[in-house]
Amino acid sequence: MRRRKTTIGCILTFLFLSLLTFAQTPGVGDVVITEIMPSPTTEPGGEYIEIYNPSNETYVLDGLILEDNAHTHAILASQPITPGQYLLLCKDRSVIGPCSYEYDSVQLNNGGDFVRLLNNGTVIDEVQYTSNWPYDEGVSLNLDLSAFNCLLNDDSANWCASTQTFGGVDFGTPGMENNVCSTPSSTTSTTTSIYSTTTSTSSTTTSTTSESSTTTVTSATTTSLADVVINEFLSDVGDTDWDDDGEVDASDDEWIELYNNEDYEVDLAGWILADEAENRYILPADTLIYSKDYLLLYGSETGIPLNNVGDTIYLMGPLNDTVDSVDYSDNAPDKDASFGRYPDGGDDWALFSDPTPEDDNPGDAPDGWCDKDGDCPDEDEEYFCQDGDVWLREFEGDCDTETHECGTKESEERHSSCTPPRVCVVGVDECLMPTTTTVEAACRSNADCGGTQRGDRFCEGNKVYQNVLWGECINPGGVNAVCEEKKQKALVQSCSDQEECLKGVCRITTTTTLNRLTTSSTTVKATTIPTTTLVYKVDSPDGEVTPTGASVGPYLVGAGVIISELFVVVILFSGLFLVIHTQKNSSKDDDL
Repeated sequence: MRRRKTTIGCILTFLFLSLLTFAQTPGVGDVVITEIMPSPTTEPGGEYIEIYNPSNETYVLDGLILEDNAHTHAILASQPITPGQYLLLCKDRSVIGPCSYEYDSVQLNNGGDFVRLLNNGTVIDEVQYTSNWPYDEGVSLNLDLSAFNCLLNDDSANWCASTQTFGGVDFGTPGMENNVCSTPSSTTSTTTSIYSTTTSTSSTTTSTTSESSTTTVTSATTTSLADVVINEFLSDVGDTDWDDDGEVDASDDEWIELYNNEDYEVDLAGWILADEAENRYILPADTLIYSKDYLLLYGSETGIPLNNVGDTIYLMGPLNDTVDSVDYSDNAPDKDASFGRYPDGGDDWALFSDPTPEDDNPGDAPDGWCDKDGDCPDEDEEYFCQDGDVWLREFEGDCDTETHECGTKESEERHSSCTPPRVCVVGVDECLMPTTTTVEAACRSNADCGGTQRGDRFCEGNKVYQNVLWGECINPGGVNAVCEEKKQKALVQSCSDQEECLKGVCRITTTTTLNRLTTSSTTVKATTIPTTTLVYKVDSPDGEVTPTGASVGPYLVGAGVIISELFVVVILFSGLFLVIHTQKNSSKDDDL
């Protein structure tokens, strides 16, 4: 009996080794990821990844690379996977009984990650899941049996939450046939882009942003669940004690408002509120929200801290199916301002500087905010003449869907064709007979707009300038004729190097030095300064104004200096005369 067992063991070993000898590593799609447990109750040891061989070939996993977003593990065991086999890769074999291969470094992120199998750098299969996929703590992601394909398993619609228990606490089918996912009910989604910047309006602010600063609000309504939506939220607390607990707290006073669009009350027990950072709040039993009513949830209750500079808010059903989500990216509302739908439960969003928790949101877009052209006012139309016909120019409200700011969109069209003798008159919406078109023109020439006037002189640098003003007739003789004031700066005079421009006049700055005369005579020169009278000529409205002629007259300066010099000369000559006279008298005395 013992010999027979030994013989059977040898045969099985031989067959196994032969299988490994002829088996090959898988290529693209030869092995498919079919189940993922990212958040086990016994985490992290209870994490696992299930793969399936949909082909008719046997493959070995030796040399394959298993990786997630932050970790990589090389499979170094000659682990075979036969046709139609479910094979379990686990974190801890002691926790997961049917585990075929134990990995160490890979650690799945509860809030979203990817699982990838590679062979020599080629991706065999990859699944990227997010926090709004159908799984929860202790519940695995289960691929529907009809989607065992490396392309179909990329779609979250082909995955569902496992409903079969194992180990007494978790839900999943590790190493076993997967559950059949129920046919999902129809889902309709609408996406609206929201931008946020500050304006001066009292009811809202709007913003510019690049594409990376877009705030996207995605609303999904699943017909199998009640139509309850995220209606308004405040993520950045300022000075307001929103929960009325006597203290202002940046986290506790944040709030999320839900709104029931249904005509009946809804029990939200078991529903889940979450954010991008995997913070989750399960609504307790008997959480009722009445028809067309609100449910306000403060941060002090949910424990979900909304990021001031951008976050995602999820509202999910009891089975983690997303009912509604709001992504306000990096353009979060200002302090004590909220984002909200208008009207309540609607598809359009706006920024409210005056939040309305548990109260009606505005029925229309706040001032300065738009989501569509209809939110922007039209401007007055105007009639003008072109090619002898009456044309209409319209200015329709135009919403910039990127900045959510109102502008105008201009359009022109022929309104009436004028057949002689009827003519077009600017501002009139129909062709008129000439006898009825007599209109007094405001001006017929520049002379009707007043003459030329000159302003005060002024200095710029070391030059004297003067403004010349005149009126110009625009469209002379027409019904839309108008006088426009024109102004041109004119150069009056350039001051010399010995002059300085002061208050519109060139003034001499040379200092005169008096020297005492020691000779018998001196010569004094008088300094003359030209005085100019200017006559202006305007060559054209846009031309330069220049002086055209001048007359110059001399005048004396330093008169006091000249008189002083003459007085000195007289004194000198008198002294000289006295000296000579004295010498003569002395000579006479000597002769005597």
